[in-house]
Amino acid sequence: GYYVPLYDEYAYSAEDTSNYQWVVGKEYTTCSQTCGIGIQRSRIYCQNVITEEMVTDALCNNLSTEYLDLLLKKCYMPPCPYEWQVTEWSPCSKSCDGGHRTRNITCVQVVTLLANPVSKDPSLCPKHTQKLKDSCNHHYCYTHWHRGRWSECSSPCGVGTIKRNLTCINAHGMKIDKDNCSMSIKPREVQRCIGDQCTYKWIDSNWSNCSVDCGQGYQTRDVYCWHMRSGNSVDNTFCVNSTKPETVKQCHGSCCTGKWLVEEWGPCEAADCHLKGLKHRNR
Repeated sequence: GYYVPLYDEYAYSAEDTSNYQWVVGKEYTTCSQTCGIGIQRSRIYCQNVITEEMVTDALCNNLSTEYLDLLLKKCYMPPCPYEWQVTEWSPCSKSCDGGHRTRNITCVQVVTLLANPVSKDPSLCPKHTQKLKDSCNHHYCYTHWHRGRWSECSSPCGVGTIKRNLTCINAHGMKIDKDNCSMSIKPREVQRCIGDQCTYKWIDSNWSNCSVDCGQGYQTRDVYCWHMRSGNSVDNTFCVNSTKPETVKQCHGSCCTGKWLVEEWGPCEAADCHLKGLKHRNR
């Protein structure tokens, strides 16, 4: 409200509040409704009891205004337009496998905020587009996971993975979207594996002695394809040929020592065959 600041509001002490009071003015607030019946409240002002002058509201802030709550009056605005009032959806008719739900719509007019809207003839309301029936609970009552066959191990030897397809099936045996099956009990689609070819391995024997005692020769050894589980030798085609150990390698004899090479004896040097003489040979 308005006031005339004739007095300094800070010049008064706490006990001076008895010099002030709330008074009701002749003006009213704006109507609480833009249409229909609303409420207007009288404006109140702080007044100096002695001078009867209007002062700042701050000087009356500690005073009660409870008795002023009765200073209300009705105000009448243009009638409110007719409108549709829609209720909440009803519970679904089925808990699963698809049901339906409904709601009601009523043509009403708001008369005042202090009362519920008044029902009117539906022809007075504009054409509505609200949906009054809807489907609900589309999830299936019974579903389960169908497990496909595991694939071959991704690694022929060593750690790899195997995969399989999972399908969500309803009570009628039909394939449906996976979202309809419980994820909490979903089986594994990928799992670790060990390639079967790891059960076959090349086994080699010890190298033989060098083929010569002195100079360059060769050594040999036997290599078998071994089935680790049974402990038996199998055909070489079960093992990976590129990893087969070598079976022949070069060697050098280390027992080379010097020895005499003796030629045949030469003819006797005696002049008479009845006399003693000498024969020679080289070595």
